[in-house]
Order: sequence, then C-alpha cells, then structure tokens
Amino acid sequence: RLSEAELDTFFRPLLHQSFVRRDMTRFLRAVSGRWTLEAAQTFSHFLHPVLLVWGKDDPFFSPRLAIRLQQAFPDARLIYLSHTRAFVPLDQPEALAQHILEFVPVA
Repeated sequence: RLSEAELDTFFRPLLHQSFVRRDMTRFLRAVSGRWTLEAAQTFSHFLHPVLLVWGKDDPFFSPRLAIRLQQAFPDARLIYLSHTRAFVPLDQPEALAQHILEFVPVA
C-alpha cells in the first residue's frame, strides 16, 4: 500500500488545482480505446520476448486481462507479484528490477 505521503503526492494537485482537474478532464474525454485496439492487433507480429509483471492484487486490471495480453504475444512470460496492485514499480520496485534483470540477456 502507498503511504499517505505518496498518495498525497499523486492526488493533491488533482484536488487543489483547478487547471489540473481541467487538463485531466480534457484528457479523459479524449481517451479512446481505438488506439489501444489497433496496437493490440500488431502484438502477434512482435517476435521478441516480452515480460509482463502483473500485480496479483490489482483492483483495476484483472488476471484475465493479464492472460489475454500474454496470449496476444508469441513469446510472453507472465509473472504475478503478490501484495502488489496496479503500480508494480511503486509497490515492489526491487522485485520488478530483479525480474527485469533475470529477463534481459546479459551481453
């Protein structure tokens, strides 16, 4: 879990600065699944290894989505991290770094 200070860093501007709320609203209204879906159609042509590190306790992106993403790539490895939610780099930076080090070939 994020500390109160970390949460404050993320959300204070949204709560207290009108221009941040305005920009966030503008961004969210413009977001379209079209670009994501178009990109996803190219995944099967990506012929390099892919590492997916997924938060096991993620309330936003279900394990079903992780599996679906893994299956979209010809060579994808999926790792679930316990006690981790949507922001894997914040929840478990050391574990993520270790998985990346193990995944990336050493020259």
